[in-house]
Amino acid sequence: MSTATQADTGSGTVGGRVRTPPHRGRAPLRQRLAPYVFISPFYLLFLIFLLVPILLGLYLSFTEWAGLGDPEVVGLANYQRLFGDDQFYLSLLNTLFFVLVSMLIVVPLALLIAQALNTRGLRGRDMFRVVYFTPIVLSPIIIVLIFQQFFDKNFGILNGILQAVFGLGGIDWLGSPWWARVSVSVLIVWRWTGYLVIFFLAGLQGVPRELHEAAQIDGAGPI
Repeated sequence: MSTATQADTGSGTVGGRVRTPPHRGRAPLRQRLAPYVFISPFYLLFLIFLLVPILLGLYLSFTEWAGLGDPEVVGLANYQRLFGDDQFYLSLLNTLFFVLVSMLIVVPLALLIAQALNTRGLRGRDMFRVVYFTPIVLSPIIIVLIFQQFFDKNFGILNGILQAVFGLGGIDWLGSPWWARVSVSVLIVWRWTGYLVIFFLAGLQGVPRELHEAAQIDGAGPI
């Protein structure tokens, strides 16, 4: 019985000494270093293209430097000038506005579209996926030209529709601060909703069909 147990576990005594199983011994140095070699490209790229620029930018923020010559350390003078500038707070407000647009409009809308595309029996599903993902692959120059045609104050398509249907005058979509925020928000929604739809759709398709059917049987509706 003891001999069979030792044979199964791979351990036993040889010459009065306990024999350690091969898989329990210390791995060779090359084998222990292999995982770190495989993940090293990520850390190298992270160090070169992210961490080093962040540290360099932090250092330069305490200096006065025009790009040539040696940087001159000025301490907190740059930050004092920054926090005393009204344009800085305006830019913070605009950034917060677009973050809210992305979180409150783009993300929920992308989830709803992904849920609709994941529905069984939907005709033209692949066509809709291409339509929603097309803005991601378009060049920024093409996007700018398209939106200029839509939001131009004098000859824009949108102003032409408003004038013909509602009799409204030309709206300065790109010149007025408020309407410029609206125009950029429309661009953000149009450009990035399809990008998130792909991720949400991949996640929904990863849910087993058994869970969908179980939820419908329990009366919880589709998940």
